[in-house]
Amino acid sequence: MGITQHKHGVPTIREIVNFLLLRGNLGRAGTGACPVRGHSNVQGDRTMGIWEQMPDTFLDALRKEFGFDPPRPHGLDSVNSIRAMREGRVKVFLALAGNFVRAAPDSDVMEEAMRSCRLTAHISTKLNRSHTVCGDTALILPTLGRTERDVQADGEQFVTVENSMSEVHTSQGRLEPASRLLLSEVAILCRLARRTLDGKADIPWNEFEGDYDTIRDRSTRASSTTRSARPCSPATSAWSPRLPRGTCCCRRCAGTTSGTPSPTPTTTATAASTAAATWCSSTRPT
Repeated sequence: MGITQHKHGVPTIREIVNFLLLRGNLGRAGTGACPVRGHSNVQGDRTMGIWEQMPDTFLDALRKEFGFDPPRPHGLDSVNSIRAMREGRVKVFLALAGNFVRAAPDSDVMEEAMRSCRLTAHISTKLNRSHTVCGDTALILPTLGRTERDVQADGEQFVTVENSMSEVHTSQGRLEPASRLLLSEVAILCRLARRTLDGKADIPWNEFEGDYDTIRDRSTRASSTTRSARPCSPATSAWSPRLPRGTCCCRRCAGTTSGTPSPTPTTTATAASTAAATWCSSTRPT
């Protein structure tokens, strides 16, 4: 995946494929190209619609379902976000997990960018290097890990994740949380949205926090009006990821077979996309 961000990424990938063709690798089982898409469910975010250049059809669907007019200007990808932070055009950095300082190829440039921000905030399960490279104000918001039980108002919750081979499955923790004070990513995002966006749209953040199925249900309705966004393959659109045949990712059907796949690979990403879409474009988190 990282090759696509190199200066000569396209010709590099072309030569990789040419090499595989010369060896006769393509068309034989177990010897072809494997374009791994990200890590830590980043590929799930991309499939369900987290993209900095969402088309109007997607934004129109959000407006119709949630009753607000999302910002239309396109956002910034990771490289341009770093550039904008260094230049002072982006002043707030909000990270949902990850270690962005170490993930970027030029550590010195990345650290300069982070220290140029007025606020750096991290929603994280564990400490990493990025937490030590701070803006004027720095926050660390500890969250439940995927191995920990996530119990909300409507009972025990689960999220759905997508692996590097585009397979979507449920993820539900079994361990007791490290602290009874820990919040889930979904709860943190919903509370941030409720405090910052209250009155700007009739969005039931409390319901979303209490029952993740309500997020999936609303996303299903929104997805029925759009099939565009950014397809990851000819057979897979951003709102209809490939699921194992006969599986369903809603809690009511978990573990059973169903002909209706979930349109949302990541519950957390769904809440994030709604919140990010209504965030002021001048301080939009990366």
